[in-house]
Amino acid sequence: MLQFTYWLGRARLFNCFHSLPGGTALVAVLASTTIACAQTTTSYSIAAGSLDSALTSFGASSGIQVLYNASITSGLRTAGVKGKLSPQAALTRLLAGTGLSFRFTGATKVTISAGAAPDATGTTDGATALAPITVHGSGDSTVGYVATQSAAGTKTNTPIIETPQAISVVTRKQMDAQGAQSVAQALSYSSGVVAEQRGVNMSGFEYLTGRGFQMEKYLDGLRLPNVAYNLPSYEPYDLDRIEILHGPASVLYGQTYPGGLVNLVSKKPTQDAFGEVQATVGSHKYAGTAFDFGGPAPSTDAFLYRLTGTFRNSDTQVDDTKERRFSIAPAFTWQPDADTTLTMLSSYQDDPEAGYYNFVPALGTVLANPNGRISSSLNPGEPGFDRHSREEYNVGYQFEHRFDDTWTIRSNLRYTHLKDDLKNVFANGFAADGRTLNRYSFFNDESLGQLTTDNQVEADFDTGALSHKAIVGLDYQRVNYRELYGSNFFTTPGLDAYDPNYGADIAKPAATGSDDAVMNQLGAYGQDQISFENWRFMVSGRQDWTNSRDYDRINDTDTRQSDRAFTWRAGLVYLFDNGLAPYASYATSFQPQIGQSYSGAAFKPTKGEQYEVGLKYQPTGFNSFATVSLFNLTQQNVLTADPIHANFSVQSGEIRSRGAEMELHASLTDNLDLVAAYTYLDNVVTKANETDSAYNIDVGKHPSGIPSNAASLWGNYTFDNGPLAGLSLGGGIRYVGWTYGTNNNVWRLSGYENTPSKVPSYTLFDASVKYDFGTRNPKLQGLQLAVTGRNLFNRNYVAYCQSAAACQYGTGRTVLATLSYRW
Repeated sequence: MLQFTYWLGRARLFNCFHSLPGGTALVAVLASTTIACAQTTTSYSIAAGSLDSALTSFGASSGIQVLYNASITSGLRTAGVKGKLSPQAALTRLLAGTGLSFRFTGATKVTISAGAAPDATGTTDGATALAPITVHGSGDSTVGYVATQSAAGTKTNTPIIETPQAISVVTRKQMDAQGAQSVAQALSYSSGVVAEQRGVNMSGFEYLTGRGFQMEKYLDGLRLPNVAYNLPSYEPYDLDRIEILHGPASVLYGQTYPGGLVNLVSKKPTQDAFGEVQATVGSHKYAGTAFDFGGPAPSTDAFLYRLTGTFRNSDTQVDDTKERRFSIAPAFTWQPDADTTLTMLSSYQDDPEAGYYNFVPALGTVLANPNGRISSSLNPGEPGFDRHSREEYNVGYQFEHRFDDTWTIRSNLRYTHLKDDLKNVFANGFAADGRTLNRYSFFNDESLGQLTTDNQVEADFDTGALSHKAIVGLDYQRVNYRELYGSNFFTTPGLDAYDPNYGADIAKPAATGSDDAVMNQLGAYGQDQISFENWRFMVSGRQDWTNSRDYDRINDTDTRQSDRAFTWRAGLVYLFDNGLAPYASYATSFQPQIGQSYSGAAFKPTKGEQYEVGLKYQPTGFNSFATVSLFNLTQQNVLTADPIHANFSVQSGEIRSRGAEMELHASLTDNLDLVAAYTYLDNVVTKANETDSAYNIDVGKHPSGIPSNAASLWGNYTFDNGPLAGLSLGGGIRYVGWTYGTNNNVWRLSGYENTPSKVPSYTLFDASVKYDFGTRNPKLQGLQLAVTGRNLFNRNYVAYCQSAAACQYGTGRTVLATLSYRW
């Protein structure tokens, strides 16, 4: 139906006309204001939501006729736009990430289209007659590999281009195309992150670093536990996307490491009913299934549901080790009206076989050994003794209510329970013969419960020419943690690394440590995002109070500690009409430290401080997003040796990390997707009192395992016509530069004394092939076969060394074939 809307002051009149031939409905949004130049700036305050509603508001605000085919905007959403902008700039923001483009066909006329917009010709009685429009299809607000929206950096619905800090997003489509089987694998084509630093250990110990520092994981904006061996290894199939906030994030999230954080975004219920089932087989006897379905509840649109689950079982490249996982994630949404949403989120994940976790020496891997190279399949542990299992469940909610155009409240809460049991025989370097591994036995049983909640009030308002999006919030975290552990370094038998003979009778070590700990954090924060014409200014501040209690049950000692910290951030962005957006920001962070100095004073939190400048680019009419960032990041109050009192520490240490990151996500056409990333990093100790040992870092030294250079490139092409119609081909290359294998940057081994402890760089190749059977046979619509491969040429490489006794091989070639059906 041809529909147009007149805005006359506060009055709104609706008129309907006949449908066009063929059932093609056109919508014309017309304003009654007099002719306005398309270059004139106008103050906009268009909320996030339906793209149709936003375009109506745009027409009312600008006095410009907006012409488009109704089918191309169906189901699309926009992030909205605020501030005083030209119509071109406002439309660019409204259409960001939709895959649509616009063309001005007159001073007061603009046409929206999925491809190049046609010219409009003529008018009749105030209505515009359009040339025929060809519809090329539409998608959701994230098109291909390109995400233009993220709340990770602001906790508000803000375009990434308006956030003065580097943000990376890995979309669901990218994860599927690359066959990511872990969060770490999903991040391996992102800038600034060493995603698979621990190589084959990643399944058992998913440790991520960003800008030279450890990164913590968050789930839907709430912190996941991160204590001792309890590092969550979340199932990637249950995720809609993964967001990386680069640099200090304490101003919104409280205690965090200064390098940034990784936010995992759960799959949530949708208005459209759908279903998907998968079956996967592959390398190392991999066999798995997955399902994902949801939609509105029967007979109502107010209740939505989604249920996602996986099961998989496989061997690994390391002898006598397995991975087994079961996960299920139910979610329900209640939306009684357009302004209120309550979503219940839950998940359960059981890893009875949590994967490999061990080490091999530098001799025989990085360094030459007269006895030869150690096999990358060697298990240096004891299969009859080793066990690693992990269990986790989460339950919580996300609530939002919008009172009016100004006020919105949000409340998020989650309870997490995590249990990790590790019992292992670990390698501890070679004996004098260079082939017998010294070993020790160890066990660690951990359980924790974490309650975390975040509550916010948002106000959207104007003060004169300034538009504000302000939030105030209060969040709270409480962790109850129990740990029992023990080790035996003296009677555990060795193992011939070149001719292993297992079956030693090894007893579980006696407990040497048992701790009960409680940690609390309360944070109050505020933030104002200010828009003035093309300028975006952000200022944020936060006060945190933390306390902890650690009771040592074996030694009957009780340690209590309290800290407080203030963190803040300020940033500025300028939005050019051509899509360029230079920005600059300053941000701080804090991380509590446990322990005390010789004088008995509790250690203060470490402090992070970062200066960042960069350029973001989101071109008009071209579905892509690029970021270039330069940063200087320091961490202060780092523990270093007390120069006067042996075996004690002082907080005079400092680590500086400076570098550059570049990242591009582009859906160049409907057929071609591209991801490219590059990272340069100079991570160095600038203050320390350490003695020269393999484990201590002195001034001018570089922490182990952090490359100075890393680069990646991935492309995927889909054929939509001709004899190859339905076929998709993808390929990628990952380069990780050399790293130091010890913290003092030299080896301390016979024959290699004072030799730089360099772990060589490596380059890996990945690929994917997918075929959509429904392209040629409509009866098979929804049926697809995908084959993905990582490290295709089976490069044998060492991913990481932290000392001469502890290195890890990288993951060898893995190939998976997945048959899926979606309806």
